[in-house]
Amino acid sequence: FRDSASGAGSSSTGIYISGSYYNFKNVIIENAPDCGVRIKGSNAGHCLFRDCVLRYNNNSGVSMTDGSSYNTFVGVDSYRNGDIVQKCGDDADGFSIKLNAGSDNYFYSCRAFDNSDDGWDSYDRGTPRVGDLYYIECLAWNNGNPEVFTGEYDYKMGYALDKHLLYVQAMLKADSSVETA
Repeated sequence: FRDSASGAGSSSTGIYISGSYYNFKNVIIENAPDCGVRIKGSNAGHCLFRDCVLRYNNNSGVSMTDGSSYNTFVGVDSYRNGDIVQKCGDDADGFSIKLNAGSDNYFYSCRAFDNSDDGWDSYDRGTPRVGDLYYIECLAWNNGNPEVFTGEYDYKMGYALDKHLLYVQAMLKADSSVETA
């Protein structure tokens, strides 16, 4: 996606899945105006994501809701997702498996890091609740840290400015001298 700061909502999702038995391998999804991957509905299931990368999306890397079941993620990285347009960083998770997601969703050796909200979020309200989730040898670190999605973390660590971060893009658009400051 070229301009991830210009849209939001399900119609702006990188890959929207409402059916079953889709397989993805070695796919990179970045700069989606909303979630990188959205799996939604009771007919959305039995999908496989293997060795994929979800990054720099304007919401969660992965969102599963409303009965989506029997999905498997293996070796998937979800990082530096930040919902700057909608909620100033308060809702973009690496993996968001919530709001009545179905049962038997599996995550093997997946990593969630540097996301503007949670690495893994399984929040729910009402009934039915989120079904059984399995996190096997998964990792999460440095999520919910506003210094990451503003670029301050990289600056303090001596890293190059990450121009893929939406907040950094907005700063550069407003004042290009930020990069040399």
